[in-house]
Amino acid sequence: MSEETKQPTPEEVEEAQAGSAPAEETVLEETAEKTEKKAKKKKEKGYTFTREQVEQMELAVKQLESTKDQFARLAAEYDNYRKRTAKEKETLYQDAKADTIKEFLAVYGNLERAAAAPGGEDDPHKKGLEMIFTQYKELLKKLGVSEIEAQGRPFDPERHEAVMHVDDEGHLIPLEKVRGRKKSLRALVDHMAETANAPVDAQTVFITHGDCLEDAEYVAELVHERFGVTDIMINWVDPVIGAHSGPGTMALFFLASER
Repeated sequence: MSEETKQPTPEEVEEAQAGSAPAEETVLEETAEKTEKKAKKKKEKGYTFTREQVEQMELAVKQLESTKDQFARLAAEYDNYRKRTAKEKETLYQDAKADTIKEFLAVYGNLERAAAAPGGEDDPHKKGLEMIFTQYKELLKKLGVSEIEAQGRPFDPERHEAVMHVDDEGHLIPLEKVRGRKKSLRALVDHMAETANAPVDAQTVFITHGDCLEDAEYVAELVHERFGVTDIMINWVDPVIGAHSGPGTMALFFLASER
């Protein structure tokens, strides 16, 4: 026996396709409906909290804000501390530097006077002294120390030390301008040597100062060493003159032939 395979005719194929099409459309529609329902369920899904949970969350938010504020304050305080510490270190360094250089200025004055002394222009010792003085000035310049011009310049109380006297009408008259505090104090004693009545050692000398007792004692020591005066009285500048002249004022009173 033999079996024959029967091929479907075109009409039968069309009928089969027409019969399966509605079934496929039904499956697609059902799948779309299920997907849409799932999406709606996801959209409709939410969370509910109890009142206690809400209060706890609000408390946590407040604590977080407080922590952030504390952190910001701490950061600002640290930044201020860092800047203040850096400034204090710089100030401490500058003060130590100024105190050290101040002690060397006395040597500067001695070298300056020795180099300016007349005579011995060809003396090798004087030439060597002048070279040392030049080197000394260069060293001070590297450290930021510069000479303040005083000769022929208007008086600046912030930069100059003026030697003054009171005229017959009670006015303060500048005698000269000098460079350096010690030099100005010595200039007071020099002026006393020029005008004081003899015998100077028998006088009572008065020294007044504006909150600079150490300088007043230095002037008293100069007067005693130079003139042999033993009766020296030191006192404060009175408020009227002190308000006019300011701190650091030094006054020397003695009997003289003229003001």
